[in-house]
Amino acid sequence: NLGYAAAQRGRGLGPHVSAEAANAAPVTAPPPAGTLAEFQSRYLIVLDPGHTRADNGTPIYPPIGRPVLERWAVLERAYAWEALLKRSGWTTVRTHDDDSLFDEYTRTPDTVNDGKTSRRDDLQYRANLVTYLGIRSGRTPVLISLHVDSNANPTIVGPLTFYPAHGDETLIAQGKQLAEEMHNALADFWAGLSIEAPGRGVLHADTYAWDRMAEAGYTTIGNRFSLPAPGLDLLPTDVYIAVLIEAGIATHPEEAQILATSEGNTALAQAHHLAFTRWVEWMLEQR
Repeated sequence: NLGYAAAQRGRGLGPHVSAEAANAAPVTAPPPAGTLAEFQSRYLIVLDPGHTRADNGTPIYPPIGRPVLERWAVLERAYAWEALLKRSGWTTVRTHDDDSLFDEYTRTPDTVNDGKTSRRDDLQYRANLVTYLGIRSGRTPVLISLHVDSNANPTIVGPLTFYPAHGDETLIAQGKQLAEEMHNALADFWAGLSIEAPGRGVLHADTYAWDRMAEAGYTTIGNRFSLPAPGLDLLPTDVYIAVLIEAGIATHPEEAQILATSEGNTALAQAHHLAFTRWVEWMLEQR
């Protein structure tokens, strides 16, 4: 599975070596980039469409048209955004190429190695993949996990973004800035459609009631959690930048109408791309 996901669209894991040798390699961050070309050569953009057939995510019921599942919507958004990134010269990988990565938990690999198969294995798989991509490519991955939110409270609307609370301090700060850019661009996106869906904030994981898991050795991104990759003492967020994006609320009818269509997700991808471009400009200014 790791090899397949990394090899999609021509991106391989690099020369074949043993897992032990790969894990023993030192993790070194690339030097600061002074130009866009340097930045593009030193970073790997990893798009992570949330959910799979084993975990469909939230259902989206638009006022007009057919209902869809979150796993479909975020894949549409990832495909649209990947095209924009590639046209702009970025090297990209998706954590999975379609929505059948894990058909059901009974067929999910025991990635956590606890003798059980559950949603934790799906999340751990993604963290492992991005960790290994960073080690073997010599680049710093930028993991962007795409989601749609829902809430029984009809007054809760708009985007919400997260960055990790634990890991390398520099990478956390860079992830926080990316989360802020994404949050602001999405708030502007909904306002531009005359939809009253202001942003709900930029949070780190410990503000979202997952601090006990963090204390137990997990790294947390939003409510997605993962252990260090096998053989590594580092948290994944010691190796890569990470954000999680809840682009909107599926239980808000006007937002649902956008979230449930290919056209709407293409427009959301453009908002992501604008935010990402602003973040790259900020990163270059930090040099």
